Amino acid sequence: MPHKKAYYAVRAGIIQETGEFTNEIDRKFDFRIAGVNHFTWLLKADFEGENVMPLIAEAMRKMAGDENNGGDRGAKAIFNDAITYELYDIFGIIPTCTAHTKEYVRYWQGLGKTTDPIPPLSIWETEDRYQRHDEMWRQVDDFLAGNVPIADYMRTFGPDHATDIIENMLLCDVDMDGVKPVHVGEMPRGIRGMQELVLDTHELTVEAVMEQSYEKLRRAMLTDPLVNSISDADKIIHELLELERDMIPDVWYKDRLQYS
Repeated sequence: MPHKKAYYAVRAGIIQETGEFTNEIDRKFDFRIAGVNHFTWLLKADFEGENVMPLIAEAMRKMAGDENNGGDRGAKAIFNDAITYELYDIFGIIPTCTAHTKEYVRYWQGLGKTTDPIPPLSIWETEDRYQRHDEMWRQVDDFLAGNVPIADYMRTFGPDHATDIIENMLLCDVDMDGVKPVHVGEMPRGIRGMQELVLDTHELTVEAVMEQSYEKLRRAMLTDPLVNSISDADKIIHELLELERDMIPDVWYKDRLQYS
């Protein structure tokens, strides 16, 4: 997506600000991001044949501790640049959605026995999030109801507001034979295994819902990369089923799906 390339072109020192991004720079900048939603990684960043990923990583390292992600402060934004550089240092590629990627990895869950330079993640500021989400959905409803012209959407938010109108771009070759997506390249080992684990969790969850299978739901929960206790997982499932009883079909509380 051009706005993403422009952002990273600044980090790489190719341009000084995003407004300087041109079609010529776009053509010279081989820039590839791939991965599961919220677990995306920068696989390649070459400008005029030179690997500029180390320059991007160094810029993130220097910015560590002073950041603001998508208007969020607090738990979602804190330490994101430091975590970005740490993950780059480990895996050799850069996470591009660190505010969420850090929720998929186990390193900052407070389970270590020794002190880490980056402290454990903290729980989000729930009440503040409720207020912000309420404001966001009111904005979305205004667009859907026609109270605000849909033409204003991109000018207001850009291509991301955590709704069904998020845009994604996939580079393709187009000819008379049709549309052919361009291969992004291989996902490096280490990250590849994590991607598969996240996908398995998603797939098992969908299968559980489609098949109305408590067994698959439990399997999905225990496949999640952050779950480290079978007993805790069972209790979380039971508690959520009880709290969401008004919204969940009755079949989940009968016969073989009985959870208590």
